[in-house]
Amino acid sequence: MINAVLMCREGAIALATGKDFVTKRIKEIYADNHFVNLCGMKIEDIECGGVVLGLEIDGKKHTNHSRHAHGGAIAALADTALGVSAATVSKRVVTSSLQVSYIKGLPEGSYARAHAKIISNDGNYMVIRGEIMSAGELIAEVMATMVVVGEYKEIPAEW
Repeated sequence: MINAVLMCREGAIALATGKDFVTKRIKEIYADNHFVNLCGMKIEDIECGGVVLGLEIDGKKHTNHSRHAHGGAIAALADTALGVSAATVSKRVVTSSLQVSYIKGLPEGSYARAHAKIISNDGNYMVIRGEIMSAGELIAEVMATMVVVGEYKEIPAEW
């Protein structure tokens, strides 16, 4: 486990574990992401190479005419989770391809969780897999190829 030394505003030094530091830093990065904020996505858990994001399906923002989550809302949650999982290993990515297999509908008021895990990290490209779950049921499966466009230098590649 990597420990990170942080400089506090007052100049004092604080010690954080790898997970604590990376979680805090990624939440700071995504707090400034306008699309994530507009949708209402929340980072729930972070591990090295994987994440869980949550989204309450709001009938005024995320649903189609039948009051179920729009496929685009599910895809956006999945794509965001896949991108955040890349950040856990220091990678800034953009989506090259995204495949979403929808299994069942998700009615308004439901809570969706996107679970993402890195499958392959080969330098310039990453393959990341995910699932959208709600109340223990599989809603969608996703797979993406991501292009690495940079690094988060302050986030370690392994922790």
